[in-house]
Amino acid sequence: MIITPLFWIVLAPMIFPNLGWKGLDLYLRIHMVTLHSFPLIFSTVNIVMTDMKLDPNDWKKMVFMGCQYGLANGIGTYMTKNPIYPIVDWKSVPQTAFLFWL
Repeated sequence: MIITPLFWIVLAPMIFPNLGWKGLDLYLRIHMVTLHSFPLIFSTVNIVMTDMKLDPNDWKKMVFMGCQYGLANGIGTYMTKNPIYPIVDWKSVPQTAFLFWL
């Protein structure tokens, strides 16, 4: 619920002005919009339609998954030699860990 607004508020203004409207840039525009919109939209619709209750005791699972995401981000940054996100570039591990924690 927090990643999607953060993408649109922080990252999208840095990414979209540098993309054109043809070829790979157009593909990246469509990819970024769907990737950072559809999960939130469909999860919210699913929760509303099924009257599902979120379990506050699942916080440990969310922390674990967040740690796994940070690890995957670090591996992806190392393998591609490019940061996946401009702010979280792994040049300072404590800063990157803090940003993922935040």
